[in-house]
Amino acid sequence: MTAAPRIRPATEADGLAASAIFDAARTESLGFLPVLHTRDEDDAFFTTVMAGPDAWVAVDDDDRPTGFIAWTDGFVDHLYVHPDAQGTGIGTALLQLMQETHPEGLRLYVFQRNDRARRFYERRGFHAEAFGNDNEEHTPDILEHWPGRPDL
Repeated sequence: MTAAPRIRPATEADGLAASAIFDAARTESLGFLPVLHTRDEDDAFFTTVMAGPDAWVAVDDDDRPTGFIAWTDGFVDHLYVHPDAQGTGIGTALLQLMQETHPEGLRLYVFQRNDRARRFYERRGFHAEAFGNDNEEHTPDILEHWPGRPDL
């Protein structure tokens, strides 16, 4: 039996690792997206995201981030797991943390062409709410909604 991933609040010091995880995940799974920012710009952006109060990281035994999640007001802005760690329960654990702390429901965007992510979210109770492409990449996406716990 695999141990549950260790998750802790993110810190500014996790910013470069989060940027590297994003870059690896984008390269592996999102090759259809245009690259809009330099690595330095991504490093600065994710350092700011990780410094905020609404970001968590999954870490390995040496406290190195292997995945992260960040949100704003019940909206998941980022959920990325390093490709080498995908399929190990990290994404599920990070999303479950959000679902437990936001039982009223969650929303997020996923690119229409990202079949693996779409299946991941749908298996965890999300469903398509709207289709569009009003994003920085001008790439078709889906607004996904998890309605929350029915016992509320």
